[in-house]
Amino acid sequence: MAFRILLILFLVALHGACATSSSGKSSATLQLEVVEATQAWQAAFNSRDPARITAMYAPDAVFWGTTMKSIATHPAAVAEYFQDAGSRPSTRVVFEEQHIRVYGDMAINSGTYTFKDVRDGQATSNLSRYTLVFRKQQGNWLIVNHHSSRMPPSDDKTQQVAPDARQPFWASISELCGKAFAGRIAVNEGGGAGPDPFEGKSLTMHVRECSQNEIHVPFHVGDDRSRTWVFTRTSGLRLKHDHRHQDGSPDAVTLYGGDASEAGNATEQRFPADTESKEMFIREGRTQSVENTWVVSLVPGKRFSYALVRPGREFRVDFDLTQPVEAPPAPWGR
Repeated sequence: MAFRILLILFLVALHGACATSSSGKSSATLQLEVVEATQAWQAAFNSRDPARITAMYAPDAVFWGTTMKSIATHPAAVAEYFQDAGSRPSTRVVFEEQHIRVYGDMAINSGTYTFKDVRDGQATSNLSRYTLVFRKQQGNWLIVNHHSSRMPPSDDKTQQVAPDARQPFWASISELCGKAFAGRIAVNEGGGAGPDPFEGKSLTMHVRECSQNEIHVPFHVGDDRSRTWVFTRTSGLRLKHDHRHQDGSPDAVTLYGGDASEAGNATEQRFPADTESKEMFIREGRTQSVENTWVVSLVPGKRFSYALVRPGREFRVDFDLTQPVEAPPAPWGR
C-alpha cells in the first residue's frame, strides 16, 4: 500500500512538472502572456464591439456577468449579454488589482476593476470584483470562466470617494489653449548610439486645437512638424501620438499611446502603452517600445513636462509656461 501511494505521488509530481515545462517558457513569460490576454479583453470591452468582446471567450466558456440574472453557459448567451454594448459607447473598464497564477495551459486572474461611464453629463464609477480563468488553445489564451460582481458598500460610513484627478488635469491643459511654449531637454538617457533627433534642435509645443473632449498639441522639433499629441477625454483621459509625413500622410507608426492610469493626480498623469499600441510596435519591429509609459506633468503657470520612460530609457522635455512664444506653423497634415 505504501509503495502504491508513493507511486501515485510520483506520477502526480511528474505530470505537474510536464505541465509547467512543456511550453519551454518561464513562469514570468507565461504571466506576461496572461497580462496581455487580460489587456486584450479590456481593449475589446472598451471598443464596445460585441463581436470583438465575445471572441475573447472560448466556445465552452461559463460567464456570470455583473448584472446578469442567470449564468451563461453557451456562446449565444455570452453574445446576448454584450449585444447592446454599442449603445453605451462611453462605457470603459479599468483594471485595478490583479493576481495572476499560471498552471500549465490554465491561468487565473482575480482582482478588481472599475466600470466608468458618463450618463446625463455626470461621470459614474462602479468598482467590481472579478475572476477570469484562461485556457491556452492553439497559442491563444481564451476565457473559459468569467465571474464579475459589484463590490459591496464599505462598512466605513466616513469613507470618502476621492475625486477624479484627471478632470483638474484636463482643465489645466485647456487653459493653455492657443498658446505656444519653448522647451528644453531635461533628461535623455538610454537613447542608443545613433544621432539623437532632439539634441540641438528648437523644441516648441503649441496647444493649438481645443474642444470639449479633445485637445491637440503639436510638438515641433526644429523644422520637423510631424508630431502632435492628442489628449482625449473619455470616461477618463487618453493620450495618442499622431505622426505624419510632410505630405500629410500618416506614418506607419502613429496613433499610439494609452489611457491614464488610476495612479495619477491633478499635476501628473501616466499613460502606459495600450494593447493596440503594443501590437503596432511589434508589427513594425519596435519591440523595445512595448513597455513604454508616457508621463505628462503640469504645474500651472510654471512648467509642462512630457516624458517617455521604459526600462533602460528615460527622455523628458520641460516647457517654460512663464514665457509664451510665437505660435509655430501648422503641423504637417493639419
